[in-house]
Amino acid sequence: MRVFVLCTGRCGSVTFSKACSHITNFTVAHESGRKTGYDLGYPDNHIEVDNRLVWFAGRLHEKYPDAFYVHLTRDEEATAASYAARDLKKKSRILRAFALGIKQQRGRVDAMQEAREMVATMNANIREFLVDKHHVTIDIDEASTLFGEVWDCFDAQGDLDAALAEFSNRYNARRNWRPRRYHRVARRWIEQLGPGETIIDVGSRQSEMALCGQFNRRIAVEPGELPDHPEIEAVKSTWEEFEDPPQAKVITCLEVLEHLTDEEIRPFVDKLFAHAEHVIISVPWRWPKGRCANHVQDPINRKKFLDMIGHREVVKEKIVGRRSKRLVALVV
Repeated sequence: MRVFVLCTGRCGSVTFSKACSHITNFTVAHESGRKTGYDLGYPDNHIEVDNRLVWFAGRLHEKYPDAFYVHLTRDEEATAASYAARDLKKKSRILRAFALGIKQQRGRVDAMQEAREMVATMNANIREFLVDKHHVTIDIDEASTLFGEVWDCFDAQGDLDAALAEFSNRYNARRNWRPRRYHRVARRWIEQLGPGETIIDVGSRQSEMALCGQFNRRIAVEPGELPDHPEIEAVKSTWEEFEDPPQAKVITCLEVLEHLTDEEIRPFVDKLFAHAEHVIISVPWRWPKGRCANHVQDPINRKKFLDMIGHREVVKEKIVGRRSKRLVALVV
């Protein structure tokens, strides 16, 4: 039997292959096709983990009609964010091929939007391919409890406990978050506000703004990929759906409002100020409409920004950046 693990990439495939390495009656490899030019020559009793196999699925089935498949998944928004965080020109070759090669995009490319489309397309292709195949689907975030079922599917032998322990490790993870200029401005203002009980970072997307300043409680609210830090309470939710948030001395909301429609902004902003003494907001400053496909509010000037925040008092403001400028504002 041959087992092929199909996935999008950036979804824990290295961790999954490490877990499979504790199986003694199968050989295991991760992306071994890169060394063979993808001639699809895989030995019997072998487990191959490789996101590129998505592009060879039809040929794979022709050559190995009795193969068993695993569809390895992860939250699509988190997967796309992981792809988008990589250098489109140097590190994320598959995303570059999808956006510039397959879709023939020209000019400035919105990496996050392209990553979302690519991940959704790859997962849809895998699901359709596997409709009539022997397969199992497993989410990497549930692998520590469900891997035993995968183990039984192809009568694996070996050290299951050691395999399960691998899911507590992170392999090939994204580099640590690095703050940009608007993050640094916001951090300086937070530190100047002095100690407090709670800070909330809304729309954190793995940033560690919730670690700024002196606070007893640090919360990050994000529907996608959350920061992984022991001092941060990670809440996987949109701000609108976050029920009963605590009162905070500071709420940060950086690069979020530009994604909201006119109907969404007012209740969103009102909720920010209902739960904070101070709110630090950043938005793109005078970006032309269409520069970023998922920005609804561009271009944003001072008048429009004041409209967006309900003409509340702006205590401090600073415009940072050279080509891609941001307005950062401390509002009460």
